[in-house]
Amino acid sequence: MINNELNQRITANIDITRMSDMRVVMRTDRSIGAEETTKLSYPLEEAGEYRIQITAQEGNVGGETTVFVDESAVIHATLNPDGVSFETR
Repeated sequence: MINNELNQRITANIDITRMSDMRVVMRTDRSIGAEETTKLSYPLEEAGEYRIQITAQEGNVGGETTVFVDESAVIHATLNPDGVSFETR
């Protein structure tokens, strides 16, 4: 899930890379209104370590994290004026 806590509509650029072979498993853009949340369908085919990168040029924010995920993992990304924060549940 990606939450836009900026006070403007942004286009979030999302890249997800599987670390074991550095294969990009998802590259997409999502338009997200101010104070809105969007959900990505589950892009990860198998458990493993992945790097998630999110940028939004309109808000001049970006960030990345590397996480180990399995089929039950839910990753929340929040875009705010200080950058992008990630939480895995």
